[in-house]
Amino acid sequence: IAVDPQNKCDIYATFTNHLYRSVDCARTWKQIYLDANSEISFTTMAIDFYNPLNIYLGNSNGDVLKSIDGGTSWRVIKRLEKEVSQIVLSPKDSRQVYVATKDAKLYTFLSNTNTNPSTSADIEANFAVDNWTDLNKVLNDLDIGSNFRQLVIAPSDGTIFLATDTSILKSPDHGVTWQKLNLLPSEKDGIIKTIAVNPQDSNQIYYATNVTFSRST
Repeated sequence: IAVDPQNKCDIYATFTNHLYRSVDCARTWKQIYLDANSEISFTTMAIDFYNPLNIYLGNSNGDVLKSIDGGTSWRVIKRLEKEVSQIVLSPKDSRQVYVATKDAKLYTFLSNTNTNPSTSADIEANFAVDNWTDLNKVLNDLDIGSNFRQLVIAPSDGTIFLATDTSILKSPDHGVTWQKLNLLPSEKDGIIKTIAVNPQDSNQIYYATNVTFSRST
């Protein structure tokens, strides 16, 4: 589920290979997109807070799709080898997009936010992927685990937090460098399920494993 950042009654929801939209606070729904391949499921969705006509979808086939007209039409802008688990737009600049895959691989790229094309060249520019960056060259040296859990970007300062089943890492510089956080020793055998970061203070972190709930201030 994703909610239009500028209109709380405009809601999008995926179910298997279907995408639905409600414009009346979930009272009624309309299917706006269907992937022809019934074996594919949509796994993540993100809406551009600067221009909500821009919507991103990830699917189980490893495709990253983009719509520039509020979900009416779609185009694949990148194909990856593994299922896309999460797409996150930087709260500092919605053009900066991060993509995480199921096997804990992380990528970032710049996306155009203009959605009023008047020529075919402008349309192509709207779907262009610039500065595609593979962030795993640094992450591979940190033994972070192989199962992705969650990606969070703190609105207060843009710090990125990446959680896998065994590790939590943070980056203060858009993924250029990473620090592996020290977790509680008693939880080394636990499986991390989810993390949360205070939007006003990236020093306040919460995470839950299969048996415990912890925080750091």
